[in-house]
Order: sequence, then C-alpha cells, then structure tokens
Amino acid sequence: MCRSIVCLVIWLYVPLFIYAQVDTLKISGSKYLCDIIQNLLSDFYAIQPNCVVKFISADNTPHALSDFIMKGVDIALTTQPLPESDKKKFSFYYKEQEFARDAIVFYTNHKNNVKGLTLSQIYEVFIEKIHDWSDINGKNEKITLIAYPLGHDFTLYLYKHAWNREYYSINAVMVESTEQFQNKLNSNHYTLGYTAHSMKVKGNIIPILINGNPIFPNEETILSGKYPFTYSCYAVISSEKPSANKFLEWLMLPSTKKKLKTYNLYCFLL
Repeated sequence: MCRSIVCLVIWLYVPLFIYAQVDTLKISGSKYLCDIIQNLLSDFYAIQPNCVVKFISADNTPHALSDFIMKGVDIALTTQPLPESDKKKFSFYYKEQEFARDAIVFYTNHKNNVKGLTLSQIYEVFIEKIHDWSDINGKNEKITLIAYPLGHDFTLYLYKHAWNREYYSINAVMVESTEQFQNKLNSNHYTLGYTAHSMKVKGNIIPILINGNPIFPNEETILSGKYPFTYSCYAVISSEKPSANKFLEWLMLPSTKKKLKTYNLYCFLL
C-alpha cells in the first residue's frame, strides 16, 4: 500500500516538475526574419524541448531593438546592428551576432522596356521627383512602386545606406505577401518593386540592373558585396538568459544555415 502511494506521488510530481522547467523565449524582429525563423522552429524545439518561443512582435528593426532595450525581450532579429548610442542603455549583458547576409532587389515586369536604372534615378522615384517611365527612357506610363514586406526595413536601409538620407517616401503600394507582390508585378508592365532576395519571386519578373552594371543578385555577388544592396542580419540576445544563448548556438549550426539557404538567406559565417 505504501509503495503504491509513493509511486502515485512520484507520478504526479514528475509532470509538474517537467512543466515547471518550461522556459519562454521572447523574440521581436523584422517581419521577414521572423517569418523565416518561424519555419525552422521545429528544429530548435528538437534540441530544446522545454523551451517555448513567443514572438512579441514581427514588425521592423527599430521596433525590435526598442523591444529589446525597453521591454525585456530576450532576442531581437534585425537587419542592422545596434546603434552605438543604444549600447549604452543596457543594464544587462548582451551579445550581437551577425548570422546571414541578404540583398534588396528591384524588379520590374519583363515587358517593361526599362531594364536598368541608376541609383540617383531610383532615389528620384522614391522621393516622387520622377513619376513616369518616360522620364527614364521608358514608355509614357506612370510608375507603380510596390513594396514587400511592408517596405519599412528595406526602405529605411536604402535611404540610410544607399543615399545617406533620413527621409523616405511612402509613395508605394504596400503588399503583405509574396503572392501579392508577384501578382502586382505580373499584372502591370509598369511596376517597380523591391523586396529581399530571400523572397522567392516567380512569374514574368526580372531584376533591374543597377548603374548599368550587369550584376545580378546571387550567392557570389551577395557574399562578395558586388551587388550594391547587400546587408547583414543580426541576432541580438540577452546573454544572461541560457535559452537565448542556446538559440544563438542553434542559429549558428551548419544544419540551420543549410536550411536558411533554402530561403535564399545566404549565410556567410560558414
């Protein structure tokens, strides 16, 4: 009888103990990085079964860094490093790890006779000085600008790093999925769209050549920096939290990087 009671107590206690060990890992990040990582979480859970990942927000890099600094988020997935001014705000230890490189690519419909633009022409389209393709040796048709995902991270990057400007235009049709992006460019010959190279665009869509240089976005040109709009991806973690360190270790595994490459997110720390 006593042995049965002891066994019952142990049977009840063990699940409670296991449940008590479950750790919640809070993440904020740019939308497109969060979408990619969500697809790989089953692999992380395989090595960390008692950890639950919760995405606090999937918006943009400034939002993610703000969450990390102000709201106790454990990990920020970003498309730019921490600004020096923000590094002084932490009251805890952190790590910043560069884990991948991607590129921003401009696309148009293959029937558009304009196949290349200069950086200055693209800039003038963004700030609405150029409205029509005829202004850049094209047909007399209005330029329809398309941005995905939501444009913010990429547009911010373009203005700060390509043109060294703070202001950016919202003169674009914002779409929320790869399918919408593709449909817009496939259905309108006079669109100019931009997105990450990791977004697999399909259909009658071609990359715009930059500055007349026939360099297309691929692994070699992205890793070497020959393509003009390459950028790095970062994981900023609270290094005082064990599960955040485990997440970073998992993110840097060769097996994880191999899967990231299936999304065209080219890892360069191999």
